[in-house]
Amino acid sequence: MGLGAENPGMRKLDDLFAKGALKGKAGAIVETALRNNVDPKLFAAVIAHETGRGTSNLVKSYNNPAGIMDPKHKWMKPMVFRTLQDGLEYSAKNLRRRLDETGGNMEGLQKAYAPLNAPNDPKGLNRNWLQGVNKFCITASWPIFLSFYGEILKFGINRLFCCVIGVFRRPKGNHLHLFFH
Repeated sequence: MGLGAENPGMRKLDDLFAKGALKGKAGAIVETALRNNVDPKLFAAVIAHETGRGTSNLVKSYNNPAGIMDPKHKWMKPMVFRTLQDGLEYSAKNLRRRLDETGGNMEGLQKAYAPLNAPNDPKGLNRNWLQGVNKFCITASWPIFLSFYGEILKFGINRLFCCVIGVFRRPKGNHLHLFFH
């Protein structure tokens, strides 16, 4: 699919995850996002924020790349995935579901994904979620979409959400539109 290391967008993502459990996984992150109709930049930003760019114990020990908490334990313990790819797939599907629930609004997404004063967040880290994800969205910005435009068309995605500083636009119809602000 052309998602190799020679792609400037891939190099930028590889640099973002240069250390830890996500080293060399940029292609898997992008392909998983696209397969699940999620903006790769937003998916990478959530993962980067939730895992400290791939260095957290959550991703290293539990293959949990997106801070997903387990409903079987009343959202108080992290989900454990058999493989990192299983964790990526679940995380992309979860992010897609949350985006659909919130209409793609970043503030709404934060309330659904990392709510303030949540019982499983005793240190109040969720208050930094929106700012942290937006920071990584900016870090992962232009080159990825310019590089992946052709790849997205080949992949057959008919709608894409672009997040830049908390703004989402939902395309109408079955046409792919990229919005840059």
